[in-house]
Amino acid sequence: MLIALNWQHPGYRFRPHGDPLPQNISPIPVYPDGDYYLFFTEDLQCGTFGHPWHKTLCVFGEPLLSTLAEALSTWLPVARRGGHEPQ
Repeated sequence: MLIALNWQHPGYRFRPHGDPLPQNISPIPVYPDGDYYLFFTEDLQCGTFGHPWHKTLCVFGEPLLSTLAEALSTWLPVARRGGHEPQ
């Protein structure tokens, strides 16, 4: 189960590989386009944070860092890794 939050808009819980979202819920995009977007697991162990002004996507938690972060780095620039700018 994931939680999706969009600053000043309704958030929701969903299963990425489960049931589709109800018709009355607008899907929150992962990559920021003007608002802060957060997707995370209920235990807060992993997720993403989209920053609208920096136009960045922060990926946190080992399951995502070892899979999603590596895939994203092939087509998005890496701004920081482990809190530090890449060498």
